[in-house]
Amino acid sequence: MLVIIDIETAPGVGFEEYEDAALDHHRNRITQIAIHTSEGFNTVFQTVEALNLWLEDMRTKHNNLRFGGHNFKFDLKTLITKGATLTPDNYDEDTMLQAVASYEKTPDDYLSEYAIKR
Repeated sequence: MLVIIDIETAPGVGFEEYEDAALDHHRNRITQIAIHTSEGFNTVFQTVEALNLWLEDMRTKHNNLRFGGHNFKFDLKTLITKGATLTPDNYDEDTMLQAVASYEKTPDDYLSEYAIKR
């Protein structure tokens, strides 16, 4: 079963004045963890502990959980830093990497404009 995870972060306690702290795995806090599975299940968790309980339950029901998301490398690293029971071995898909690597569906006009701006 494929599990798509998307987290939202904010600066952690004591780092509120530093907007970039939301992007630092050690100085941010997770504000929500959204889950969507290939079986159509959707939910949002507020804590890593709640995610871990759900993962434990899912692992008893499915012997092959795969994980992905958009910019999932960041989400996975942040989740692991905050205590999620995931490992880099759980990494399966990252739509951000796919979007960067695949330009087949991108209109030529956009690609040209992007190249000029770049």
